[in-house]
Amino acid sequence: PVEAKLSAEYSLKSKNPVYVRLAKRGEPVFHSNEDFDITMPQVLRDGEEIALLFHGTVSQEVMKAYDELVNDGIHPMLVSVPMLQPLNDTALLNIMKNIKRVVSVEEHYENSGLGNILSNLFSRLNIPMKLKRLGIPYGFIHDIKDQNGMREHFGISAAGIVKAVSDTFK
Repeated sequence: PVEAKLSAEYSLKSKNPVYVRLAKRGEPVFHSNEDFDITMPQVLRDGEEIALLFHGTVSQEVMKAYDELVNDGIHPMLVSVPMLQPLNDTALLNIMKNIKRVVSVEEHYENSGLGNILSNLFSRLNIPMKLKRLGIPYGFIHDIKDQNGMREHFGISAAGIVKAVSDTFK
C-alpha cells in the first residue's frame, strides 16, 4: 500500500510515460517509513552475505521467508525494489557492497523482470555476485488456479524462497 501511494504520486508528477502495476488483494504494510523516494531501493532489514531483493506483491511471502531464515540462523539483507525502470543501479550496488549472493523474488516472468535486470547489470559491470532468480518461467500459466497455488507451483512461496536461500549456502 505504501509503494502504491508513492507510485501514484510519482506518476502524477512525472513528465515521462509511467507504468504502474498494482495489486488488489489488501497487501500488508511492510515499510516502517511511509515517505521515501520511490526510485530508490529500500533496505528493510540489514543482513550478511546474502540479499533477498524483491519487487511487488510477493512481499508477504518474502517477509514470511525472512522470519523462517532468521530462525534457522541465516540473516539475509532484505531489499524492496519498488521501481525497476530505470533501476537506480548505483544506489543498489552501494547497498549491496558487502553481499556475495543475491536471490531475486518476483511475481513476474524471470526473463523480463527484476531478476533479468540484475543478471544484465551484473554481467555488464562484471560483478562477481552469485544470483538466483525466482519468478515465473516464460510460458503460459493457465494451469494455475489462484495466486497462492501459482506461488507454490513456481517456488515463490515462503517455503520456496527459504529453500532457494538455503541452497545458496550448499
